[in-house]
Amino acid sequence: MLGMMMTALVEYIKYKGGSLEMDKLEKEYGAPIKFQCEKNYPEEDFVRLAASIRKVLGCTSEEEVCECQHQFAKFMHQIILKRYPAIVSKYKTYTDLLSNIKEAHSQIPFIKNSEKLWSERRGEDLIIHYRSPTKFDCFFDGMLKEFAKQYSTKIEIKYEKKMTKGDDETVALVRIIK
Repeated sequence: MLGMMMTALVEYIKYKGGSLEMDKLEKEYGAPIKFQCEKNYPEEDFVRLAASIRKVLGCTSEEEVCECQHQFAKFMHQIILKRYPAIVSKYKTYTDLLSNIKEAHSQIPFIKNSEKLWSERRGEDLIIHYRSPTKFDCFFDGMLKEFAKQYSTKIEIKYEKKMTKGDDETVALVRIIK
């Protein structure tokens, strides 16, 4: 559910800047920030909240927005590890996790649409497909990298498609470097 992601975004802004940033965020968002983890919210609210956070943090250029999403990916990775350790520990290697990414993604309780992430094999590469109205390509990239670090795995990522470039999905070719 998006309530958990929205709550995590709010926790992230508190982590980054405390109550002063929260005051700025509520002003920018135009409403009180009181999301419930268990509740489902429209994707538009999530995108609006993310845009408000970008403004409050001063992420205006494409590079800054990408860095904000990478930082949020680090933050979310830690939340997933703390709240759902059994899901992550089920996969013994990074390759195992990516090979079963749709299944892993669907086991996280706050995920509204597990159909937006899936994988396939192409030779030595794992091909990861990501499709979401939020188009958080850099968040997706950050999560791939954070999980690789967790498994002490060196990777190379190349993109065939990116939603932020107008494609209908993001397609990442992930190669394990041996």
